[in-house]
Amino acid sequence: MLKEFRVSSITDFAATLHRSNMKLGVYVLPGAFVNDADKFVKGTTIRIGSLFNTTVTGKSAISNSCLARNNFDYTKDGVRQWHDSVVKLFRSWYGNSLPSTYGD
Repeated sequence: MLKEFRVSSITDFAATLHRSNMKLGVYVLPGAFVNDADKFVKGTTIRIGSLFNTTVTGKSAISNSCLARNNFDYTKDGVRQWHDSVVKLFRSWYGNSLPSTYGD
């Protein structure tokens, strides 16, 4: 069992766990935060909000809106670029040893 400790970054946290023969898993909820709608997908001029799925589900005009997040319409240009940028960010934290079910 680890003693209480403080870390300054996710990279340091992962390294601390790995030194103790522990692993760190990351699960990311689908979609993006509603409040990030006006931000751009990294490296593009595509606004995140333009990628949201806006089909009617019977409950609301936004499909699968929960936890202040909206799912993407995966047919839109920019969704793959958004996911690529998130994977690159995670790999910058964990290195290329980060396992992925993303399919790259």
